[in-house]
Amino acid sequence: MEKTADLQLNQANNSISKWLLVVVFIAPAIFAWWALKANWFNLAVTNQGVLLQPAISLNNQQLPEQLQNKWIISYFVDENCRQCDNAVYLLNQVRAALGKEQARSEIALISTESLSKQTELTQIKLNSTGLAQLVVGHFYIIDPLGQIILQYSLEQTPSSVTTELEQDKILGKAILADLRKLLKLSKIG
Repeated sequence: MEKTADLQLNQANNSISKWLLVVVFIAPAIFAWWALKANWFNLAVTNQGVLLQPAISLNNQQLPEQLQNKWIISYFVDENCRQCDNAVYLLNQVRAALGKEQARSEIALISTESLSKQTELTQIKLNSTGLAQLVVGHFYIIDPLGQIILQYSLEQTPSSVTTELEQDKILGKAILADLRKLLKLSKIG
């Protein structure tokens, strides 16, 4: 009688062990699959700006001599240049924060017309064709091959940020983080 009780108890333990083994090894795989399907994770996205797909190509005639073969941090302005002062200050701060990598980068303003306000920055004057993806008031990173690849806007900052100064700081840090990664990985420019 005792043997049959031990045998039944042993079979029950084996059954529990089998189910426990299945749960330990199968459940994490099912949970991981479910997490990916539910989009709980950003799949290897580390850029903080919006990647332009496809990148907007500029020909070398549109870029002034001092901007060729350099990484360019730019701001797309309208003819009135309403936010130029803040944008120029932010561009200068980001470039200064690059440290020894400053020589590989430049800053510029992008526009479709000549600016009514004079600035010390180089101006990239583009014709209106092919600018459907560019938005006035946004910042852009242009690679040394003349392709506009990343876009930044104040709408990307969290809604909890209330002051314009805080928004500019967050935006500047995002541009700086992406530009540092690009300069670190790039062998050109």
